[in-house]
Amino acid sequence: MRLSKFILANLEAIFQEWEDFANTLVPPGQLMGKIALRDHIKPMLEVIAADLVTPESRHEEIEKSTGNNNSPTWKKTAATTHGIERLAWGFSLDAAVAEYRALRASVMRMWKKSLADDAAEEYLIDDLIRFNEAIDQAINESVTSYTYEKAQQMRIFDAILSFMPDISFTLTLEGRLSYANKAFAILFSSPANELVGKNFVDLGLANGAELQQYVDQVIESKKPSTK
Repeated sequence: MRLSKFILANLEAIFQEWEDFANTLVPPGQLMGKIALRDHIKPMLEVIAADLVTPESRHEEIEKSTGNNNSPTWKKTAATTHGIERLAWGFSLDAAVAEYRALRASVMRMWKKSLADDAAEEYLIDDLIRFNEAIDQAINESVTSYTYEKAQQMRIFDAILSFMPDISFTLTLEGRLSYANKAFAILFSSPANELVGKNFVDLGLANGAELQQYVDQVIESKKPSTK
């Protein structure tokens, strides 16, 4: 069976494997039901199946094989929307990409089991190439929308905090600065971007070691402070 037909004939089995794997990636504190876990997988697979049977010119084959088949303008697809919504759920970029790696492996494994009598068919290699290109395109669209949306959120966050008179900053899970607003930068007479990556000891505060120890304890305990 051609891969495009196999995908459309086995959507529910593929959906279930996607859902099961996505459930292992859900960030702590989030509860995602079946609809959210399967978010956009149906239209993405339908696009991939249609792409597999769409004739390609030699030029289009070369463009896709080198990753140059992207539209010059950002367009909304199931994959781009999926990237944005996974960000909203708190998925890391690695987790969002891992979903596609698992999808690729699931489809390949299930298709292989169905090919007992078709091992010598010439179309197999072509279908594999086209499928991998389609998955790579979906990954590219999701990553592009994910990173764009995250950058937009950071710009808004920065715009809000930069002009606040109060000192504002955020820390990484390693206890180092990931963001410092204008008031914080002025306090330390340093550009904000040069403060990123430093901890309280690096800042030269008199009580820097004590503050850093306190921060490390909060991070390790994963509990809000009452001090």
